[in-house]
Amino acid sequence: MIKRLLFIFVLAMILLTGCSIVRPKTPATEPLRYYRYPGMDLSRVGRVVMPQLKNLSANPDLANEITVALAEELQKKQIFGLDTIYPTDPKWKNADLGDASRYSAKQLSEFRANLKADALLFGKITHYRPYPRNSVGLKLQLVDCRTGQLLWAIDQVWDSTDAAVEKRIESFFKKQMRSGYDPMKWKLTMLSPRIYNKFIAYEISETME
Repeated sequence: MIKRLLFIFVLAMILLTGCSIVRPKTPATEPLRYYRYPGMDLSRVGRVVMPQLKNLSANPDLANEITVALAEELQKKQIFGLDTIYPTDPKWKNADLGDASRYSAKQLSEFRANLKADALLFGKITHYRPYPRNSVGLKLQLVDCRTGQLLWAIDQVWDSTDAAVEKRIESFFKKQMRSGYDPMKWKLTMLSPRIYNKFIAYEISETME
């Protein structure tokens, strides 16, 4: 009984003095979480084919925009040869890519033969929220068409209200968007879907080096 009364007294003092118990926050420098086959050097993959991402968002243009941004960033890295295929491309229909989130060993073997692909980079947009905040979720996989082995994967949501994401946006802006921008205008990234998509694509490409 005495211990209980003492606990109530201490709790009351905390509330009266305006103090609060705060849980430790995740460090703002927290990196992306992704999978990479142990010891795998992705530069040895060869030729990668990337179909346009499957779009589960309400924005009909988002799949094309993010696919284009990701292709541009990966081509800058020159980690592997990359060929991007869109639904309007005859190769899409001929290869029967569809909008699958996974492919069988037989399909991968056919892609290798028909598309001359050593690996397939595919995935989907799982989440999207525009203004007043930018929030995009992606789930991607890089699979070896010869063995069916998962070489690399990421399942991530980039939310501009997250402290860790904001810190990485600032770093990205200073490194990649320096020309023609005031140093403090990195905050525009959180309001510009185009720059935000570029930021996401840049981060993904960084995990493949």
